[in-house]
Amino acid sequence: MSKTKKKNEDEEDEKSFEEKVLEARYKQRFSLIKIAKMSIDGGDPHQAIRSFEELFDALSHHHKVKILDLNPIHIRGRQAVAEKLLLSHCFYNMARLMDLKVDEESQSKVQLYLNQFAKFTLNQPFQSVNTRMLYQHLNKTKFRNKNPFDLCYKKIMAESKMCFFANYCFGENHPITQHFRTVKLKMLKTKWGSRFVEIYYNYSGSIVQTLEFSRFISILLKNIILRPFFYLVYLISRVIHD
Repeated sequence: MSKTKKKNEDEEDEKSFEEKVLEARYKQRFSLIKIAKMSIDGGDPHQAIRSFEELFDALSHHHKVKILDLNPIHIRGRQAVAEKLLLSHCFYNMARLMDLKVDEESQSKVQLYLNQFAKFTLNQPFQSVNTRMLYQHLNKTKFRNKNPFDLCYKKIMAESKMCFFANYCFGENHPITQHFRTVKLKMLKTKWGSRFVEIYYNYSGSIVQTLEFSRFISILLKNIILRPFFYLVYLISRVIHD
C-alpha cells in the first residue's frame, strides 16, 4: 500500500470518528445544555462555555450549517417549540458569558450570539417570555457592555409580527392585525409609546396562553369581550392615525 493511500485512509478514519463523536454529542444535546446551566449556576463560566461550544459544534454538524446560520426552521419534531426555547436561552447565555470577557474577539461575539437569540425569539410562542427575561436583566443586571443587549431588545420590539391579542382575536393575517402592527411602529417612535409596547409584549403573550388552557372560557372571552373591544380600539386608532 502506498504512503499516500495509507494517509488518505487514516484521514478518512479520523474524519469518520470525529463525525461519530459529533453525532453522539448531538443526541446528548439536552445533557450538554443541562451541564452548561449547572456550570453557570455553580459559578464556572469556563465549563459553561466549553459545554455550549460542544453543543454548537454538534448542532452545526447535524444540521450542516454554521451555528450562526442556524435558523428556527431547522428545528423540527414533536419537541420543536421546547427545543427552540432552550436554544434561544443557550445563545443568550453564551452572549452573557462573552460579555464577561474583555478581549475584542469575545466582545464581538456578544452581538453575534444576541442576533441568534433574537432570531430564535422573534414571532415564537415564547417571545413574551424571552422579552420579559431580557427586560428584567436590562434593569437589574450589570453588563460589561449593555448596549448590544439593549439594541437586541429594541430589535425584537420593532421587528416582531406578533400582536398577541389581535392574532388571538382575528388571526395573523387579518387586516385589523396588520393595522395594529403599523400602529406599533408609529408608537415605537415615542417614549410613552415604546413603554406601552414593552408592557404589551411582556405580558400579553402569557395572558393569551393562559386563556387557551380552557376552550370554553377562551371562546367566551374572545367573542363577547376581546373581539368587540379590539374592534372598537381599531376604529378609534383609524380615526386618530388616519
